[in-house]
Amino acid sequence: MLSGNAIATFEIKQEFKELTLAEAKALQGTVRLDVEKPDGTTVLVREFVESGADKEIFNITLIDDMSIPASKFASFRTASSRGSTWKNTDKLKLGDDAILCTDGIYRRVMGRESIGTGPVFNLNVNDRDNVFSANGIVVRGA
Repeated sequence: MLSGNAIATFEIKQEFKELTLAEAKALQGTVRLDVEKPDGTTVLVREFVESGADKEIFNITLIDDMSIPASKFASFRTASSRGSTWKNTDKLKLGDDAILCTDGIYRRVMGRESIGTGPVFNLNVNDRDNVFSANGIVVRGA
């Protein structure tokens, strides 16, 4: 689950727009929303699941100054000395795990800092793997 401030690219009425997840959720039900997948194609957002306003949010920082605001339950594709798997924020090993980014490069996790509380969102997309991209990082929905 990602912070409402995480940014994803959505296709709305054949236009691509970068929106925060909170902005996109506000549009749900009024227009068809498709979110960008890691391969650059788009997939229909079936639903946004909001998990309340008082969830702890962490800023996950990667090498090359990439970052994403996420709850401890956000799921990222990782690679480490132990192999490749999906891991939640609270299981990331700083300096060892690397997260897959949309450019196909795994970037090492350099920091995980609590930045307060706020609403978190999960996207369920019309895709077998339930994978989309946000802030240039590959994310898996629940």
